[in-house]
Amino acid sequence: MRITQHQEEIVVRRFWALDPTHGDLLMLATFDGTAHAFGAIVNDHIRGFADQQAAEAYLAEFDGDGQIVEMVEGPLEGGLPKGWKL
Repeated sequence: MRITQHQEEIVVRRFWALDPTHGDLLMLATFDGTAHAFGAIVNDHIRGFADQQAAEAYLAEFDGDGQIVEMVEGPLEGGLPKGWKL
């Protein structure tokens, strides 16, 4: 999805992950076209990263109190990635 705002084009993408601790579906949107392959979940919040090493480095700041999960890009319209269900 592309949005034009103040003469700038914004590329919106959505990424989904499953919280292995609680079973919750988490979503993270980016507005600069950035892709997230991994997420770090800390205190029920997720932050996206391009690679696993970056996610592990971030999580190390929390003394391992969190989870690293793979993220899947989903459609902007129509909800979850193909094959995913609530």
